[in-house]
Amino acid sequence: MASRVTVEIPVIPLCQGRTNGCGTSALAMAINTLKPESPVTQALLDKGNRELDGFSAPAMLVRLARQYGLYAQMKNRMTPQEVAEHLQQGHLLLALVQVPWSTPPGGLHYMLLHGAQLPLDDEASAFLLTDPAYGRTEWFPAHVFLPQWAGIKLKGFPTGFHQFAIVLSATNNLEHHRHIPLSNMVASAMSHLLVWFGRFWKRFHPY
Repeated sequence: MASRVTVEIPVIPLCQGRTNGCGTSALAMAINTLKPESPVTQALLDKGNRELDGFSAPAMLVRLARQYGLYAQMKNRMTPQEVAEHLQQGHLLLALVQVPWSTPPGGLHYMLLHGAQLPLDDEASAFLLTDPAYGRTEWFPAHVFLPQWAGIKLKGFPTGFHQFAIVLSATNNLEHHRHIPLSNMVASAMSHLLVWFGRFWKRFHPY
């Protein structure tokens, strides 16, 4: 059996409250960890980007991360070993998962991945995640986390997202990204449409 590798990057948890802002809440935690000199809040990231309380497209989160001084990259079909390698370089990951407790069940959700215990053949292997839904940090056994991270579907239809994450770094040391599913472009387009609609609605319904 290979020796166990434990990598952990401390973060200060944030809670998204009764919003759908899991993406911007998780990103705010990452920015505050990697750029502590420029702290942000979920509300600050939401302003002008999530006028309506909808899902945050990965492309929008990448743009926001870069806007606040981080290097960001989308990666699909990541392996657990790649996760550990990124963490060892001081990177944080916004993992897109499918969770059974959402309403309706199987909703898309972002969590901040900032620790790992590998290899997978070790019974103690696990991933450290902070869930903005509860503002809580905990170790998830690999056999619990990996199925939630794999083969993400939306209303039963495959999205192309499989062990997908946005990798975030304070320095320019990210490699070129691999294939990103077409569904990301669809999600990005929907995100921009929601922003436009939200601004239109506020203009004519200010109160």
